[in-house]
Amino acid sequence: GLEIHSSHPISESILEFCEEFSATPMEDVVEEKGLGISGMWKTNRYQFGSAKWTSQSSEQGDLFLTQNNQPIASFLLSDKLKENSLEIISSLSEIPLEVHILSGDREDRVNKTAMALNITKVVAEQLPEQKWKYVDALKKDHLVGMVGDGINDSPALAAAHVGISIGSSNALASESAGVVIIGNNLKSVEQLFRLSKKVVRTIRQNLFWAFSYNLVAIPLAALGYLNPMVAALSMAFSDVIVIGNSLRLRFALSNNRY
Repeated sequence: GLEIHSSHPISESILEFCEEFSATPMEDVVEEKGLGISGMWKTNRYQFGSAKWTSQSSEQGDLFLTQNNQPIASFLLSDKLKENSLEIISSLSEIPLEVHILSGDREDRVNKTAMALNITKVVAEQLPEQKWKYVDALKKDHLVGMVGDGINDSPALAAAHVGISIGSSNALASESAGVVIIGNNLKSVEQLFRLSKKVVRTIRQNLFWAFSYNLVAIPLAALGYLNPMVAALSMAFSDVIVIGNSLRLRFALSNNRY
């Protein structure tokens, strides 16, 4: 009954796990970012969330359900890596990008994931505000891209130079991001960075051709050495070069050549 009102990705797993049960009609439901969710039913207050938030021992589980502050159920969670995750992270490092993990999960579980992906920059047990501060600190010395999929990532997505919302993201996360990727395929993130580099390279090439033409043609025209008709044709030819060069991006996109 509580998780129906949650926008956290884990809520989908919880609802799937509990699909044989009918939802309890909860009232006064409040979701605390990065902590959990609470509500009322028949004069009783229920909380479902992290060990720290529900005042439980993390050694007994990852998430806890309490009734009037008394534990009645605990849940153990495990992370399943997306297909080709290691390959994609390796490709991002070759671009080259410095990959960090910024997570609200427990440190031991996050470290296990980081080891599987060969990522050394790891920060765990972060609340939304702490994620925002971490990204903001990185921005002082780096260009930062943040990939996230939940409401807890929204502040960090907004703080990054490029916020990338992926998958069936929360609406707030999508609004906070500069780029929204449809679907859950992490390969799209790698393609985004590679295509972006090609776009920037194409822009620079176009600027070179445009400025080169003007640097040569304007002085010749001013000195009377360039026939107006020839100048007009040259300008049109310059535009054709720029447009043709830009259209190459469509070929790269359709053939996945970055």
